[in-house]
Amino acid sequence: MKPKSPRSAEDAGSPQAARNPEFYVKQNLPIPTLRVVREDDDGVVTSAFERNLMFFLGLSILVAVPVFKTLTHLPPFMGILFGLGSLWLGGDLVHRHKDDDYKVRFATGPTPDGGRQLLEPDEQGAWKTCSVAGPEDARSTGWTHIDAAGATLYAYDSRGRDTSALVAIDLATRETTVLGASPLADVSS
Repeated sequence: MKPKSPRSAEDAGSPQAARNPEFYVKQNLPIPTLRVVREDDDGVVTSAFERNLMFFLGLSILVAVPVFKTLTHLPPFMGILFGLGSLWLGGDLVHRHKDDDYKVRFATGPTPDGGRQLLEPDEQGAWKTCSVAGPEDARSTGWTHIDAAGATLYAYDSRGRDTSALVAIDLATRETTVLGASPLADVSS
């Protein structure tokens, strides 16, 4: 009898396997289009110019606090608050193209029977229910985030199955695609 070998990076349980396109082909899953930049990347990519600008702007504001105190005769914390406001404004200007209108696209809330619901605003600004998880699925179903393009809503969903699965919901067609599931364990957020 041949001894079992330890799990390799190519096994389905490792994060490295998920970065390999062959993993998706073997599992019959769609290959993700988001580019992973770092291990802790969450889909938001900033350029080197943006990172350096924010770093040096913050550094120069710290250095300018004593100058602010000397010129205005105000306490140093006022200079820090002024600098923080300037840094905030600079960050908004640098990152303004990331989400132009800061539009709230969805909200979640409880249902009267103890379930969860996904709400979206209609044309008049009122909230309408677009998805409901009953009380039996409320703890294992949730909507987590929208991709950078604003086309796909990601969720973990246990409705109609014993364990929760990672799903992608196309916001244009409302078609749900299962990205990952296990009969033994829930996908968690």
